[in-house]
Amino acid sequence: MVNFSGISRLNKPIVINNTNEPYDLSAYLNSPDLKIEDVDTNSTASGEKKPHKGPSGRRINGGKIGENTELIGIVGEKSVYDELFKIYSNVEWISLNAKKCGHFPEGSDEHNCDIRYVDENNEVHYVEVKSKSNDEKHFFISKEEYAKAILNKKNYHLYIVLFTLENKKRRILHLGNIFLLDDNGSLFNNNKFTAEFKQLEITFS
Repeated sequence: MVNFSGISRLNKPIVINNTNEPYDLSAYLNSPDLKIEDVDTNSTASGEKKPHKGPSGRRINGGKIGENTELIGIVGEKSVYDELFKIYSNVEWISLNAKKCGHFPEGSDEHNCDIRYVDENNEVHYVEVKSKSNDEKHFFISKEEYAKAILNKKNYHLYIVLFTLENKKRRILHLGNIFLLDDNGSLFNNNKFTAEFKQLEITFS
């Protein structure tokens, strides 16, 4: 049986180091009415996709200038973790954000996912959370996160949290593994999402 060590709820804070206190998330609680929404990502008609025109004044990670993107990311991950904990008994929040808020002192981004859990069939699942301050369904994913999705196929799940910092408006969308494409689809031409190059690093001699 798969079992994760170090799993705990958000109890008393853990000091990360001598100078930085962890984020206080006591004001950010999911509404009792909040439910994870499964989203059908096969509804985008091929050939009808419009290029994304992001609002001006944005960072490379998609956040608005002046936004506390770190807090938004932490609250989003906590929101998904709390809902998954209601469904599965073996859930672990393992990202660096879990460390920053004092939840899991060994949290790290080396896992290339934010949360993992064990289902009723004793299979491990991997969760990546993307958090937005509004309802914009647009996000960035790293090559390492993409590789994690391809490697784990049906046991990888992408969640988007909308209106992250607003308890009453917050929504959690479950997209599943949108990177599982049919034989005719590719990263830049498929009926699930629109992908764009933002930065390409090339090395040559």
